[in-house]
Amino acid sequence: MTDTRSTSRGMSTPLSHVLSVGITTILIVGLVSGAATFLDAHGDRTARHQMDTIANRLASELNKADTLGRQGDEVSLTATHPDSIAGSTYTARLADEADDCVETTDNVCLEVSATEYRYDAVVEIQNKTDLSMYEAQSGVFVIDSAGGDANPQAPTRSLDLSARVGIGSDVGAGPPPGVGSALERNPVAKFTFRPGQPEVDEPISFDAGESTDPDGTIEDFAWDFNNDGTFEENGSSSIVTKNDGFSTPGWQNVTLEVTDDSDLTNTYSREFRVSGLRYNDDLDNATGTPRGIEFSVTNEHGADVELERILIDPTDDDLDELNAGSDSEIFIDASDVGYVDWTGPTAIPPDGKIVHLDEDGDDNGGLVDLDDGDTARITVRDFDEDVWDEEFSLGVRYRVVGGSYNAAVFNGTVNP
Repeated sequence: MTDTRSTSRGMSTPLSHVLSVGITTILIVGLVSGAATFLDAHGDRTARHQMDTIANRLASELNKADTLGRQGDEVSLTATHPDSIAGSTYTARLADEADDCVETTDNVCLEVSATEYRYDAVVEIQNKTDLSMYEAQSGVFVIDSAGGDANPQAPTRSLDLSARVGIGSDVGAGPPPGVGSALERNPVAKFTFRPGQPEVDEPISFDAGESTDPDGTIEDFAWDFNNDGTFEENGSSSIVTKNDGFSTPGWQNVTLEVTDDSDLTNTYSREFRVSGLRYNDDLDNATGTPRGIEFSVTNEHGADVELERILIDPTDDDLDELNAGSDSEIFIDASDVGYVDWTGPTAIPPDGKIVHLDEDGDDNGGLVDLDDGDTARITVRDFDEDVWDEEFSLGVRYRVVGGSYNAAVFNGTVNP
């Protein structure tokens, strides 16, 4: 890691007010730069600590597999760790090249690398059996030992060495190996859901098709939709739809439990936000112009909200500019009125444009209040081409007054 230091110096005289202002600016920039450097250094230290912790845990689990494998039979261990390090994804691999680990004849090294940090945690493994490791899913690693020269005792043994505690503490030792006993491998639960940002009461489809069982088949999928420990839905199908959605906006937790043909189970939980801002499915041509759009959202959050940002993403990349002339490009009619008015043409990137109501444009009304139960009508104009029958992805980011941020994202086609 490279240290970055910033120094600012200046001179002033009573005769130069301009120089005084300039020095003040330099000092402020220096303070901001110093703070950024401090934060970067703090993030690197956190990442190094967490990488070292996970590397040592995985090394311990590799040594466990090697120790069991020396007894003669093949061994497979499943170890579950956090799926990110200091906000970054990471990889773990075994390496035997001299550049990657200590030069040894037989031993391998474990290398843990975070995507967003310039640091690799490397731990040498004192192994006597052939070891291999792969990532079954984010944070879930399967470690195999090919076994040693002792008399075979049983078919492949499998243990789950999932971490019992969080980052910074020791990993649990797992269940006792039970010398000579044959254990089967646990299934691995995983699911996705659609839509990605559901609204209140909107049907949601959950798909556990990516769940796997290394040595058999999954026979039952059970779902806990309200985080109370009770599985409300279960069956042999990997796909289930919660037709009534969630009645409460904000964070929701869903847990999947899968059971394989050996009655072994595994669970997987995900948290996601449910929006309390309902899109009224009314994307239309803006009144008086073929090059504008209108749509509305209704606040069903049970509390007042502030509209903060608008996402505009036409599917047709030729709609790449807004220029409303003397009118505001974005106008919001809600409990409070807001607008964004640029002085000239405004580009829309291929991935869409996110407009901050309180910052973008030369003249605007700031954040927009939307009372509980009220509807906001949002107008966007003037695109550089007609928008009839065009598809759009649209979104509204908002903050619950006195609470957290949330967003509503939806798709629509402009009615001619």
